[in-house]
Amino acid sequence: MRWMLGWLLLIVCLAPERAFAQPYPTKPIKLVVPLAPGGQADVIGRLFGQRLGELLQQPVVIVNQGGAGGTIGAEQVAKSAADGYTLLVGGSNNLALAAALRPDLPYDPVKSFVAIGAIARVSYGLAVNPRLPVRNVQELISYSRARPGRLNYGSSGTGSMSSLGSEMLKSAAALDIEHIPYTGSAPSLAALVGGQIDIMFADLSLLIPQAGSGAVRLIGAAGAHRALAAPDLPTVAEQGVPGFDLDAWYGIVAPAGTPADIVAKLRGALSEMLRTPDFRQRLEQLGYDPVDDKTSDLDAMIRADIDKYSALAKRAKIRAGP
Repeated sequence: MRWMLGWLLLIVCLAPERAFAQPYPTKPIKLVVPLAPGGQADVIGRLFGQRLGELLQQPVVIVNQGGAGGTIGAEQVAKSAADGYTLLVGGSNNLALAAALRPDLPYDPVKSFVAIGAIARVSYGLAVNPRLPVRNVQELISYSRARPGRLNYGSSGTGSMSSLGSEMLKSAAALDIEHIPYTGSAPSLAALVGGQIDIMFADLSLLIPQAGSGAVRLIGAAGAHRALAAPDLPTVAEQGVPGFDLDAWYGIVAPAGTPADIVAKLRGALSEMLRTPDFRQRLEQLGYDPVDDKTSDLDAMIRADIDKYSALAKRAKIRAGP
């Protein structure tokens, strides 16, 4: 019997520590939202966090860590312990645009994180001030070409999604229009309504109410496909600008090095959410397009957008500040 006890003791001593650990998670999970409360990332993050907590039976604590276009919060998560207890609501801004526009970015969007998955796309639209006698994209292009340098476009800041949309249109349609940057979506939209700017790309959820009241004229959806929020609105690509594709997206990432079994559990939870009708319906009610569970490859989305916006930034000579 002594030799059997000796062997059992040896097996226990040599067994991997994780084999006897409690299944993940055993404590609250911190979800960093790298922007201020109330914005797109915050709304999506809180919805995801609530459902994740229900599925994993642990609280998910939302921590808003804004600043520098979402890069401060992203850097914080990149440097956190890779144990599955700190996650990031990543988006186009801090996982793609920042890499394309900032050579001093303190993290690598691909190497510093492991992608859990995409959650939703935020559809953008193209709007004009109603005083412009144009009702579709081709009319805007013709009107602008006949008046080189006389029209302008507004944005929520240099290097923002709204500014890059207009630069994409300028490049694709060979337009000569001036950029007037603002300090956010609200002041730029107010300028469009007030006639201080002529053209703007913005989140469709912001543009649709203004278009409904006649304050702006919505002339095109900016994504590769028509938006759920405006299914009758033709895309810019459908209106004669082939390949035009502008939309934002949000997803979840964890620090690089997070154990594979934890990543798999988190991916499984997100996959279950995306297959749940009420989760998808809630995203749609908020004005977002939920991704298809089978096409939620966030890593591929990050890489593709870094390449796309890096090329655009180089052509347009755009460089964002820190």
